[in-house]
Formats: sequence, C-alpha cells, structure tokens
Amino acid sequence: MSETSKSLESVKNFFRYSLITILLVFTLFPILWAMLASFKSPMDAISTTPMFIFRPTLDNYIELFTKTDIPFMKYFLNSVIISLTSMFISILFACMAGYSLGRINPRGSKFIMIFILAVRMLPPIVIIVPLYIFYSHIGLLDTLIGLIIPYTALNIPLATWMMLSFFKGLPKQLEEAAMIDGCGRVKTFLNVILPLTAPGIAATSIFSFILAWNDFLLALPLTSINAVPLPIIASSVRAEEGVLWGKLGAVITILVIPVFIFSFLAQKHIIGGLVSGAVKE
Repeated sequence: MSETSKSLESVKNFFRYSLITILLVFTLFPILWAMLASFKSPMDAISTTPMFIFRPTLDNYIELFTKTDIPFMKYFLNSVIISLTSMFISILFACMAGYSLGRINPRGSKFIMIFILAVRMLPPIVIIVPLYIFYSHIGLLDTLIGLIIPYTALNIPLATWMMLSFFKGLPKQLEEAAMIDGCGRVKTFLNVILPLTAPGIAATSIFSFILAWNDFLLALPLTSINAVPLPIIASSVRAEEGVLWGKLGAVITILVIPVFIFSFLAQKHIIGGLVSGAVKE
C-alpha cells in the first residue's frame, strides 16, 4: 500500500472514530448526567452551574426504597414481572410463527407477514381508549395481566420478523438431514433449529424486554395503584417546589441498570444474532 493510500485510510479512520465518539457522547451523556444527579444532594441537583465534582450521597436511593407513600420495590417487581412475562410469551409465539413462515412457507405466508408488519406499525396510542373501555368492563384495569396482554401483542410482530430472518438464514440441509435420521418436524424444530438460533433468540429477547420495560404510554391510563410500573414513578417524582431531580436521576438509573446488565450478559449472543440475521439464503 502506498503512502498516499495509507494517509487517506488514516484520515478516513480519524473521521469515522470521531463521528462514533460524538454519537456516543450525544447518546450517553443524558444517562450519565442522570446517574450523577442521583448521587447529588437536593441543592447540588438543582444548581444552575453544572457540577461534576461534588460530595456523593445515597440519600436519594435510600428515600426511594424506604419512603412509605411510594412502594418502590412493589413497582420495581411489577416492571420485572410484566417485562419478563411479555418477553417469554412473545419469544414463544415468535419462534413458532417465524419457523412456520420462514421454513414451512404455507400458502398465503407473504400476506400473513405483511399483515403482521402492519399490526406492528399501528401506533399504540390508537388502542388506548378502546382498551381502557374494554378493560373497565372485564375488570382488567390496574392489573399485571392487563399490561402483559398489550405488551405481548405489540412485541410479537417485531419478534416474529426478527426470528423470521434468523430462521431463513439456516441451510435447509439441516432439516433434511434430521428428517432422514427419523426426526419429525417438531423434534427437528426443538432439537436442531432452536439451538442454532439461540443468538437470534437472545437479540430478539433484548428488544422485546426493552419495549415492555420502558413503556409509559400504555401503562399511564391502564394502571393506578396495584400494577404501576417504574416508568410511571419517574413522572411522579415531584414536590411542591418542583421536580426532585436527584430522586428522578435515581429512578432513571434503576430503570437503565437492568437493561445494561441484561445486554452485557447476552452481548455475544446479541452480536451473533444480529450478524446471522443479516444472512439470507
């Protein structure tokens, strides 16, 4: 490689990494600022001068977990139960639907795929009023099941399309070999196909979990006391003097940490899933 080519490549790498750095700072700075605010005293948190050096305190977290008027642990468990249940049900149906549409290819599969995509494109705000009226008649308002159902319904289309791409990326010879060895369709799916799509399942699970974990729009009108998730608490951390920025930062930090941990533990599968999902036959 000539010196001119090396210089051009160095310049390209410089601009590429500079752009990545700017995007990372732009994306992560609000989260970092909220985390810093969670360790600040009330006076430091409302200071008009940005403070990066301060005396840290855990008072905001202690008040969240000990304050009697806000059962924080209950709301945290609500979010965990709703998000994990919605994720597992979505993955279960998405794997079956994705395998059927991608491998068996039944009659009308293209229309079904377009219909599933159209359902996912429906804005969630459209279903809030009819869902609220329906729930008020059958007694599902302010219940965990009442949130799990719409979250699962919104997760399944996206999860199905993601799993569909992973299933299509597998060679058909795998199924043919398994069936020659005496495996039926179900056994082939469970013992051969699913283990190979584990990275795709991990990647899809992350997206499904995040959608349910971070949702605010559906949870606000459908819950009031018993089934309130964490995002609703973030909007209610207020006092007569205004927003309690320190406590708000603590709530945001607690909202972000599970997603970071989940993503970190499954990062190898996520990367492998995203790469394998881009491979087509």
